[in-house]
Amino acid sequence: MREEQLLKLVATIHESVLAIDGWHGFARELEETISGTTLSFLMPTRAGDTVLQAVQRDALDVDISLQWYAPSLDAEFISSMLARFRFESENPFVAPDVITPGTDVRQTNEIVSLDLVKKSTLYNEWMRPQDLALGPNLVGYLYADGAPDIPALHLFRHRGRRPYGASERRALSLLLPHIRQATSARFELAAVREEKRALEDVIDRLTIGIILIDARGRIAHANRSALEVLRTRAGLEEHRGELRALDPGRTRKLQELVQQAVRTGAGEGIGAGAPIALPRPGQRDLVALVTPLRIPRPFYYGRAPLAAVFLTGVLMDDLAVDQILRAIFGLTPRESALAREIAAGRTIEEAAARFGREVSTERSRLKEVFAKVGVTRQAELVHAVLSFSAVGRNDSI
Repeated sequence: MREEQLLKLVATIHESVLAIDGWHGFARELEETISGTTLSFLMPTRAGDTVLQAVQRDALDVDISLQWYAPSLDAEFISSMLARFRFESENPFVAPDVITPGTDVRQTNEIVSLDLVKKSTLYNEWMRPQDLALGPNLVGYLYADGAPDIPALHLFRHRGRRPYGASERRALSLLLPHIRQATSARFELAAVREEKRALEDVIDRLTIGIILIDARGRIAHANRSALEVLRTRAGLEEHRGELRALDPGRTRKLQELVQQAVRTGAGEGIGAGAPIALPRPGQRDLVALVTPLRIPRPFYYGRAPLAAVFLTGVLMDDLAVDQILRAIFGLTPRESALAREIAAGRTIEEAAARFGREVSTERSRLKEVFAKVGVTRQAELVHAVLSFSAVGRNDSI
């Protein structure tokens, strides 16, 4: 096999990690490179399980288990075989005393007697119906640290073709580390996808709205509660991917906060985020807390979220919030009232106007609130107040 053919195969192997049909593409190319090869990917499963049952209980990666079988074989036959074949008990090539470290690539006749193979379910129900030669064929084991099952890459040839020789065995030995790395990455990506789906399901169940903002200042993701706010235009709406308040003045302030948070998330700013109150007809203001998400460089490029907007509606009863803040942090009535105003997204100037007091007086009072609560920024104070106001609350936005 020429060196350029091997290099091309290596590239295909690593491309297959992300490509939906990448495993099939690799199988086709390997069939062409190692002439006359029929490729299959086998993994032993729990005793009594068929391969299909193993896939259904998420023990195996569906793409690997079902798509690595060579395109030259009959797909319908393979599907029926997977539904009934129990590899651990019926495959003579996965005997525990055979699979040992250092035996990455073996010829089948080195592993087990071909007479024994001839009597096996694997040969009679899998190889013979496909007109595959008894051997010697090649088996490459893909070891993984801590894995209870050891997958194997089988290379077969049809009857009438010459057996595999030293050159094909060497080629598979050179390819095997890349195949091992690609399959490991595939499993890792599958696990990440499942974790992502689980986290999305969790945040969709929250009554607080969560909106993730990308590098362009546009919505990257929104949970179910946030989508309902946007759909009903309850203080906030979406326009060409951007967030807008119903009031133009509030829109400018909101977008300014979003851009500041995005810059901070990208490592280009120092803003800590801030709340903003968004008026909505017939209801109390919607509170939007805009905060940066610190993503390490260079991972913030593209669609990675750099900021988040948390939406909450009516806080718990004002008296209950006052009691909690005064009991836990020792705030005075005026201090707790100011903390609630800040948590509701109002500026210090707006809070002073609502109370009929001087701005300078409220600024001094806010410093006292910071000291008692143990925070240094308004965004941190908002987090504290909102966390306590959510206690015992089940109402939606």
